[in-house]
Amino acid sequence: MKNLLILLVLVGALTLKARHLRMNISQAMALKKIKVQVTGTGGHSGYCISLLLSNTSPDSLILDFDPGLKFNSLNDQDQDILLVKKLTVPLKHGEQKKVFAKGYCCQATKHSPGNKSLFKVEANKDSNLILVARFLDQYSFDPGVEQQAVWSISDGSPTGSIFSENIASLRNLRSLVAGLKNEEDPWYSYESAQHIYSNGVIAIMPLKLTGLLKYNSPSLEFTTLEVLNDAQVPVCMIKSGWLKPGSNEEFPVDIDIRGLQKGRYSVQLRTKEKVLVCRHFQI
Repeated sequence: MKNLLILLVLVGALTLKARHLRMNISQAMALKKIKVQVTGTGGHSGYCISLLLSNTSPDSLILDFDPGLKFNSLNDQDQDILLVKKLTVPLKHGEQKKVFAKGYCCQATKHSPGNKSLFKVEANKDSNLILVARFLDQYSFDPGVEQQAVWSISDGSPTGSIFSENIASLRNLRSLVAGLKNEEDPWYSYESAQHIYSNGVIAIMPLKLTGLLKYNSPSLEFTTLEVLNDAQVPVCMIKSGWLKPGSNEEFPVDIDIRGLQKGRYSVQLRTKEKVLVCRHFQI
C-alpha cells in the first residue's frame, strides 16, 4: 500500500511538471523538443511538403509554422520551398504526426523536387519574401498567380508575369510586389505556361501580352501597332487600322508573344509620321 502511494505521488508530480507550450517550429527545434523529417511530395507548388513531426519532450506542444518559413533542399540542384500558408500542429507528449504544408518554389532556375526529396527547416532572411508569403496566407489566388508572385521576388521575374484573366483581382498583390521591388505598377500582364521536363527543369514559355495603351490623337489616324526589341528592331507588326481621335483614349493590347525570348521589349502605336504612344514590357 505504501509503495502504491509513493507511485501515485511520483506520477502526480510528473503530471504537474508537464506543460502545454506553444512555440514556433524553429524554437521547438532549437530546444530539442521536436524531431522533424521534411520530404517532398513531388512538385514545386501547392501542398508539396510532407512533415513528419515527433514530440520528444515531456510537454504537450502547439507548433506554429509561420508564412515565410523556408524548406531548404538537401540536394543543391533542387529548389527550396517557401511556406505561404500558416500551419498550426498540436502534439501530445510522445505523439507522432504527419502533416502537409503549402508552399512554392523560390529558385526558378533549379529543378522541381521529386517525391521523397529531402529538406530541412530554415529561417528566412529575405524580408520581402516573408511579406509576400504573409499576403498569400491572407488571400487566395490561383496557384499559377501565387507561384509567379513568389518568383517575382525570389528570382526577379517581371511583376507583369503575375497574370489572370481578371487582372483587377490581382491589383493589390501586383502593387505589393512592385512596391517591394521599387517599381511602378506594370501597365501590362502576360500569360505564360510551364513545362516540367523529366529531369525536373522548369521551362516558362510566354503566351499572351495584355494591357491598355493610353494615347492622344486630335484627328482620325491610320496607325500600326508593333513590337520592338531592346535594340529598337521590330520583331512583329501586330495590326494596322484607323484610330479614332480623342484625348487620353485607351487602346486595348492583346498580343500573341509565343516565341519571343526573355528580354525587354516595347509596344508602339504609331502613324507613318510619329509615335503616338510607346510602352515597355519585359518577359
